[in-house]
Amino acid sequence: MKTDLSPREKQYFWSGWLESHSLMLLITTFSLLSLADLLATIRLLYAEIITEGNALAEYMWLLYRPWGFIIYKVALVAFIIMSILLVYQRNARLARIVLYGAILLMGAVTLRHIAIFCVVASMPVMRVH
Repeated sequence: MKTDLSPREKQYFWSGWLESHSLMLLITTFSLLSLADLLATIRLLYAEIITEGNALAEYMWLLYRPWGFIIYKVALVAFIIMSILLVYQRNARLARIVLYGAILLMGAVTLRHIAIFCVVASMPVMRVH
């Protein structure tokens, strides 16, 4: 689906970003970031360093441990991707904007989880005598 930019939109250096990346590349990036977030979250939950912020995901973790949590997270990512594909049929540019936002958000959350893990892993273990 080709969308042409108006002459006014072409004047900005970032105007081509919304059309240059393929939708599948963006979906793959979002999926890989979601996978990295899932792995980091499970590691932190097992170590009891954090608790899940999403109440439904926390419920799945408490009831079914990793498998219920994994199924929930994969279903959530699949729902988001299917929603974006539906939006893409009507408005390709909007779908790409939503995907860029989702990628930025997932990247920030993943980096936060990795940073938490690195900080906790580098702390000395306190032993009680």
